[in-house]
Amino acid sequence: MSNLQLTMIAVAALLAHLLALGVAIWRRRTRPAFGLNILVAGLTLLILVQDLRWLTAPVDLQVAGLAAVEALALVLSALALRGRYRAAMVGAWVGFALNFLASGLAVLFVFAFKITRLI
Repeated sequence: MSNLQLTMIAVAALLAHLLALGVAIWRRRTRPAFGLNILVAGLTLLILVQDLRWLTAPVDLQVAGLAAVEALALVLSALALRGRYRAAMVGAWVGFALNFLASGLAVLFVFAFKITRLI
C-alpha cells in the first residue's frame, strides 16, 4: 500500500463520517450514521477474519480489543436501527464517535508523517 492509497482511504473514511453525521443531523434520522457504523464494523471484522494469527498464543490484545469494539458497534447499531432501544442507540452513537475519531486521527497521521515502508 502506498502513501497515496493510505491517504485516500483515511480521507474517504473521514468524509464518509462527516457526510453521515451531516445527513443524520439535517434529516434528524439516525439511519445514515448507524448504517455507516454497520459498514465500517463489518469491513473491519471481515479484514480481521481473513488472517486469524492474532488469535493464536500469545493473543494480540490490541487487535482483539479492536475486534471486540467493532463487533459491539455492529450489534448495537443493528439493534438501534431495528427499534427504539435507548441503550443500543447510545452505544451506537459511542461507536460512531470512536470510528469518527479514529478516521480523523488517521487523516492527521497520514498528513503529518510520510510512510516509507508499509508491512
